[in-house]
Amino acid sequence: MAENKKKDQIQEKETEIQEKEPYDPWQDMREILVPKKKNGDQESIYCAVNGRSYLVPCTGRPQKVPAPIYEVLINSQLLQDEADERAKKEADKLKRSMAEVNLK
Repeated sequence: MAENKKKDQIQEKETEIQEKEPYDPWQDMREILVPKKKNGDQESIYCAVNGRSYLVPCTGRPQKVPAPIYEVLINSQLLQDEADERAKKEADKLKRSMAEVNLK
């Protein structure tokens, strides 16, 4: 009797799962702020994921983009920040070494 109850519960759960619509990340819109670019820079950012492409305008206002594009833009910004930080450290290191050479 207990086994039948468990089987019925499992079947109910499986039916519930099957009836739910599958998650489509392209329908999941997220908001991201893409800063306005300086004069001469690109007006939009081209981004492509799994054969789908998207142009995100650089307006300085929040934009709604699909979840996969959002993730790419966030990762891109994080990597750019890291690269800028490393470049700054290397520039400071070069300045210090140039100052030491000039002192000698």
